Amino acid sequence: MTMSMDVIKRKIEKIDQLPTLPIIITELLSLLDNPKSTPRDINELIKNDQALTSKTLRLVNSSYYGFPRRIATVTESIVILGFDTVRNLAVSAGMVKVLKGKGHFDKEKFWHHTVAVAFLSKVIADFIKYPNSEVAFVSGLLHDISKVFLDLYFPNEFKEAVEKSKETGMSLVEAEIEILGYDHGAIGKRLADSWNLPKSIVAPIAYHHDLEKNIYPEYENLVAIISLADTLVRLKKVGESGNYGKTIVSLKIMKILKLSKEQIPQILKEFDKEMIKGSAFLELLND
Repeated sequence: MTMSMDVIKRKIEKIDQLPTLPIIITELLSLLDNPKSTPRDINELIKNDQALTSKTLRLVNSSYYGFPRRIATVTESIVILGFDTVRNLAVSAGMVKVLKGKGHFDKEKFWHHTVAVAFLSKVIADFIKYPNSEVAFVSGLLHDISKVFLDLYFPNEFKEAVEKSKETGMSLVEAEIEILGYDHGAIGKRLADSWNLPKSIVAPIAYHHDLEKNIYPEYENLVAIISLADTLVRLKKVGESGNYGKTIVSLKIMKILKLSKEQIPQILKEFDKEMIKGSAFLELLND
């Protein structure tokens, strides 16, 4: 039997032991927000984490990069892959580890959707010359992180919301509010705030489905980028987000980003190229 909305609300409001982020992820996100951070900073962090070191080396030695000799150190990997790629991999792997667990949600298809949104967010950011495309990448990667949390802590209710969206065609946000009393954006904001994530990442997590409610106007373009990426990835049917509502590109978001509909095919063509790299990335996350 489904819990009443009041019971669910009280349960959410009284959750004290939210999953915590490893120190390394907190520090990596701080580096992301600091324009003075250097490759040496990230090297010092990653080299002390065996799992991240292993994933970094596996990525740089993957068939996508095709180097004739094996790369053996994180330092050399950073030189070859670039500071941003290694940092993004580290943050991604760390977040997946934090919220990895059993539930009703198909995690593999979900991470496929999420990684696709991350790569497309970066493509859109580069296309419109947004000043920090790496923040767009990480924001895209984390935009739906609360769905994993819901699947772990409210598996029956979240499953019911996903099924209701699938059966009725209503958006997942509408189904979540009807069943849980909150949508994944609102819960995502609570999670992000509890982790002290930068506001540049909190904003897209909280408001990518409802730009009108965004309380961080300085990040309006960033929220719009993640919202558009999420919509286009759903239209291309890459992975699954649990949202089976109508998928419509918002004219308001297109206007905010100063994009025309004729430019969308150009963006998607570049995205298809990037997702070759994304496949290698996804394989490591699902490991």
